[in-house]
Amino acid sequence: VDDFGALQMSGGIVTATDLTVGSMTAEATMTLATAAVATDTLGQATGFRSSGGSGLVTINGGTWENQELLVGGFGAGTLIMQSGATVSATGPYQVFAGAPALAVGYSSAGGSIDIEGSVLSVTGDADIGYAGAGNLSISAGGSLSVTGTLDAGAISGGSGTLSVSDSGAVMTLGDYIV
Repeated sequence: VDDFGALQMSGGIVTATDLTVGSMTAEATMTLATAAVATDTLGQATGFRSSGGSGLVTINGGTWENQELLVGGFGAGTLIMQSGATVSATGPYQVFAGAPALAVGYSSAGGSIDIEGSVLSVTGDADIGYAGAGNLSISAGGSLSVTGTLDAGAISGGSGTLSVSDSGAVMTLGDYIV
């Protein structure tokens, strides 16, 4: 989905090897409603390098299944999960050797994930703020599960922020590095 493009699904299934939302010079969006399912090997909510593109993915009760998920890969990216949405990053596909199953803020453009009453499951490692600013917030009874290590601010230049805003929110981690 590219350059002012939009994919809106209220039902059905879309399957792709590389599902990229936003890649050139403008924002692109993808919205999945309750009965919609998207599956892919590499899911990206991102812009393309420094050209000003960005990606916005809203999962409103739908499901997005990925092997690897980049939010804010080469440009700015945002993932909003609400109304019982389910998003997964199951590995083991790797863009590069040692890549985590989930990377938020992979580049200096940054990325963010808002989990509002929804579930994000990561099988493997998750980097929040890999080389740029990464933000992950959990609210309204949402949950995050990471079987590997959650790393906030993975390398030089990276900064990760995690916020949990209510007592019903849950974070289950295999390990963490801050």
